[in-house]
Amino acid sequence: MGFFAVELMPALLPEMIEEYRRVLDTPIIAGGLLRTRDQMHIALNSGAIAVSVGSPTLWKENVHHVPSPVV
Repeated sequence: MGFFAVELMPALLPEMIEEYRRVLDTPIIAGGLLRTRDQMHIALNSGAIAVSVGSPTLWKENVHHVPSPVV
């Protein structure tokens, strides 16, 4: 039985998200230290399928034009 996803922390390392995306056959959730909408976009655009954030203000951010969900 494989994993559904791997959480890569901290999410503020887009080059690591890109590298792990190339070598893993498992979706990546980027989490940790995300404080802005722009940081969420960078993580998603770097190959994460989702981001996990602890800030309630970021939970309400609309990133629908980014092809990955925010969870």
